[in-house]
Amino acid sequence: MTTTEPARDSNPAFGLEQHGFDFIPETERKMTLRDLAYVWLGANAYLFFFSVGVIAYSLGLNVWESLLAVVVGNVLFAYVAWGSIAGVRSGLPTMTLTRAAFGIQGNRLNGVFAWLTSVGFEALNTVFGVFAVAALLPVLGWHNGATAGKIFALVVVFFLSALVAVLGHATMVWVQRVFAIMLSLALVVVFFYTIGGVNWSAGPAHPLSAAVTIGAFFAGAAVVASGPLSYMFNCSDWPRYLPSRTPSKSIISTVMWSNMGIVLLLGFMGVILLTRGICLTRSPA
Repeated sequence: MTTTEPARDSNPAFGLEQHGFDFIPETERKMTLRDLAYVWLGANAYLFFFSVGVIAYSLGLNVWESLLAVVVGNVLFAYVAWGSIAGVRSGLPTMTLTRAAFGIQGNRLNGVFAWLTSVGFEALNTVFGVFAVAALLPVLGWHNGATAGKIFALVVVFFLSALVAVLGHATMVWVQRVFAIMLSLALVVVFFYTIGGVNWSAGPAHPLSAAVTIGAFFAGAAVVASGPLSYMFNCSDWPRYLPSRTPSKSIISTVMWSNMGIVLLLGFMGVILLTRGICLTRSPA
């Protein structure tokens, strides 16, 4: 008489994941749409999307034009949502899936661009993380100098990033759930605390002409759009752990609201906080 042993979980939370850029079997797809929403919320609750709002306003737009540029640029998360469906249906990450369209050799260029994007993303994320931890250290009682604090912060950020990467997808989902809730609440509090002091008439000291304003608007929207477009090389990676029969409409709506909510909040904060920090007002007509 033989007994059938239960399949070993290859993606346990806080355990070493056995998968990489390979296929995720249907029996191991335990992710839910709520998990996917937490992943996107946690992934985007950082200062990049704040900084693009600052850049949009700094191009010479007024407050309302800058806010509109933030909205228009982030609408391209619809493209990310649409691209996520392929990962759910195939169970494959984006860089493996695109071999079907371009072939193994033709996909090498995509791989190079994906690597460059990953390096740039990790560099930005590390810089923001190090400065955030370094700013927190004096509050916690560390007063041993800025250089020592930044070195300590760098070690902490690298260690935690490497640890979550090694432990894998289920651990990342668990961690992102915690960070998504904590950071979202903190950002909402900051937003409502600062919005009362916004100068809604703020703008460049010398108003731009109509043609220059249009050009600045599209430039600002393009800078903002770099955020959602940067996810196109891995937009299938996270949702491929969803059951393959997950409805497309549910995937699109989950990706859209979980992304748009946090990135619009951060982009708007970048604009409105800059109006408080820089006294740029329109000249009288």
